[in-house]
Amino acid sequence: MSEEDELLTYTLLLGFLGLIASFLLYKHLSAPAPKAKSAVAKPAPKPKAEPKGPPATVFYGSQTGTSEGMATKFVREMKRHGFNAKLVDMEEFEMDGMENLEEEPYVVFFLATHGEGDPTDNAKAFYEWLKDKERQEGELSKLAYSVFGLGNTQYEEYNAMGRYFDTRLAELGAQRIGEYGEGDDDKDLSLIHISEPTRLLSISYAVFCLKKKKKKTTIQTQ
Repeated sequence: MSEEDELLTYTLLLGFLGLIASFLLYKHLSAPAPKAKSAVAKPAPKPKAEPKGPPATVFYGSQTGTSEGMATKFVREMKRHGFNAKLVDMEEFEMDGMENLEEEPYVVFFLATHGEGDPTDNAKAFYEWLKDKERQEGELSKLAYSVFGLGNTQYEEYNAMGRYFDTRLAELGAQRIGEYGEGDDDKDLSLIHISEPTRLLSISYAVFCLKKKKKKTTIQTQ
């Protein structure tokens, strides 16, 4: 085969391949686009209904997390028993305005004592507000409260914060629910997790459910 014949053959072959490529490209461009599958919107999960029982605010003053952990578990238990409970960092509540404290129907404090009888960092402002000389007798008369202190007997001022809050709230007219309770971090706190808070929960539940269910009786006269 001469060079001219080879060149002609290659030219025809390239032309043929070009036609095939053009045909395939045409079919691809002219083909209808595939229909997009309609996305079926999944229904949004229903938010978990909050308990409709007595409201309660559980504050924690914590330095290393122990007090916060106990308060968190206590809130979970309160909800399980029908309370509409919420967990609040004492520092965040102080920033919202301490004047709101008397509007809380029932509060529970889990208070750790830091160092030599000092409040934890997140409870300092709350503590200063309570001991302020501007506080008036009976100022918190509408408030019901419970206090659980966490300390360590290795320190001289054992559970100073828990004891102070319990006494000071009573001085300002607040109503104590149950007895003041406290735990020693130098001992096995797992027992405290079960005993004292559970006892407090039982007392709180009894008091507030009785208040909720109490009805006025009427005497009918003929």
